[in-house]
Amino acid sequence: MAYDDGRYQGKHIMTPGAVSGGMSIPGTAAADTVLVKLRMPRPVTIDAATSANMTGGTAAGPVVLLQKSLAGTGAGVTFGSYLMGTAADATTGVFTVTSTAFASGDALLVTNLAGTAAATPKMNVAVEWKETFTNA
Repeated sequence: MAYDDGRYQGKHIMTPGAVSGGMSIPGTAAADTVLVKLRMPRPVTIDAATSANMTGGTAAGPVVLLQKSLAGTGAGVTFGSYLMGTAADATTGVFTVTSTAFASGDALLVTNLAGTAAATPKMNVAVEWKETFTNA
């Protein structure tokens, strides 16, 4: 059986930066702000993400980005986004994500987009991934 067999493509969930009260998302950011940086220990593909809005926004909320950083040292390239908007407390949201492959050593960045938002919510992110196997 080769590694590209579907039985090896089980999906997993990771929650980068998860804390019981949620990550604080600043309402005002002069530049894109990295909230979480997580190094991939092996090749993976990320193809979905959701948010758990602990404290929602009462007005136009901030935009949260998922970015890939090559070898964890390069600038982030956006592959997912979520506009929190007027999400109520204890609700969930769905990121718009383009399936993206990460090599071992690449980093996943959860970033707050630069700008001004009327709300400063708290949230956690759940990222869906699968390991990328190669046939040697």
